[in-house]
Amino acid sequence: MFWMVDLPALDGRRYVYRVYAPREALPGDLFWAAFHCHDESGRPRASDRFDSARIRWAGDGTTEQQDDTRTDGSSVLNVRAAPATFRDTEARLVRVKGWPMAEVSAEARIEAPAGKVWARLTDFGSYGEWNATHTDFPAGGPERLESGATFTENMKLMGFPAEVAWTVEEVEPERVLAIRGKGPMNVAIGTRYALTADGEATTVRIDGEFTGAAVSLMAGKLKDSATAALTESLQRLAGLVS
Repeated sequence: MFWMVDLPALDGRRYVYRVYAPREALPGDLFWAAFHCHDESGRPRASDRFDSARIRWAGDGTTEQQDDTRTDGSSVLNVRAAPATFRDTEARLVRVKGWPMAEVSAEARIEAPAGKVWARLTDFGSYGEWNATHTDFPAGGPERLESGATFTENMKLMGFPAEVAWTVEEVEPERVLAIRGKGPMNVAIGTRYALTADGEATTVRIDGEFTGAAVSLMAGKLKDSATAALTESLQRLAGLVS
């Protein structure tokens, strides 16, 4: 069982990828499977706009997709997306009996007391001054910083815009803030800030996790990008409170 995913690239051609997945697969997952396989192939960059792709069900594979020419004259290259197919992904999911997860973390010693660091960390009005992935809060931050509070954040993950619906899971003033949310393609995202006082300084650790079927398709790049963003965020935070 497979789908055909047709992506336009900067060279004017459209590249068609055969993505092995069940009939009920989500279009977003199919798109990213083909996109990341293309991205790793070294071919000219493809558009990351979901609505520019053509996705169709091809069935059980008894009918071969032929190379053709579109009305705009660009040729179509039919290639098999072997390095990142859903067939491989599903095999991994069965073995681990759960969704793939990418975990990241960063830690820094900041020359400021925990109270000062916490005040800046929880000042949602100035979030963008230190958080490297933050774009904005469409409806503002949480009305009250307490367990169960909800808010929505627009972010950039791996350079792509993403909207995340957050729920506050744990709050311990000047020590712990943990939030969990749902992002694009049903990816669950968790972030935990832990502060440890050390005299007039504070050790700040940020742990993040990404869970979902789509994570297996981009785990390496996601971890690299998220780790770099956490490190940059801590550097900015230190610069604001030190």
